[in-house]
Amino acid sequence: VHNTGDRQAVVSTQSTGGYRVAASDLTPITRVVNGVGTSGAIQHMYYAEVEDSQRETQGGGLAEEGEVVEVIDVDRSDIETFAFDESKPKPPGCTLCIIWWLNNHGRD
Repeated sequence: VHNTGDRQAVVSTQSTGGYRVAASDLTPITRVVNGVGTSGAIQHMYYAEVEDSQRETQGGGLAEEGEVVEVIDVDRSDIETFAFDESKPKPPGCTLCIIWWLNNHGRD
C-alpha cells in the first residue's frame, strides 16, 4: 500500500462510503494528477472489498467540511454501462477505477 494517503484513504472510505476499512485491506490501483495545469493535486486510488457488517454510517461525506457525496449501488451486470453512461455524472477517476475493477475482478 502506498505510504502517502493510507490513513486519509481509510478516513475517506468511512466518511464517503460509510464503511470501516483497515489500511491493510486497501489495494492500491494508481495515483493520478487532478487539475493538470491548475492545481496539479495528486489523487490516490484504492480498491477494497466490503461487507454489510463493515457499514458504520450511510456515507455521503462530511457535512461539516461541506462535502456532499451521493452513494449509489450499481448491480455488477450494469457496472460497465454505468461507467460510460454520460447521463450519470461522475468524476473521471470513477470510470478509471471501474475499468481497473473490470480488468482485475469483474470478468470472473
